[in-house]
Amino acid sequence: MKRYMLALIAVGALTGCSTAAVPRWEYTIASPADEELAQRLKAMGAAGWEIVSARRATSSEGGHTSASYEMIFKRPLAPRTADEILSATPVPK
Repeated sequence: MKRYMLALIAVGALTGCSTAAVPRWEYTIASPADEELAQRLKAMGAAGWEIVSARRATSSEGGHTSASYEMIFKRPLAPRTADEILSATPVPK
């Protein structure tokens, strides 16, 4: 059995196969006003969020124009446990 496992590992290494897990992400959107931007970015970074996209957005209503940044953030989810993976996998009948 040990030889079989070593052979599988060797073949995987030679063919470039990886056993590394694909990262899973969670996302959130934030739209702070200009005066809150720096504080919000610091808070999001401290909480482990990474900015993915940002754009300047303006809106006009009743002759008043307001502006904010619309930002998308992501951060890695914790790896799933074996029990979580097995419970999410359908069992063949």
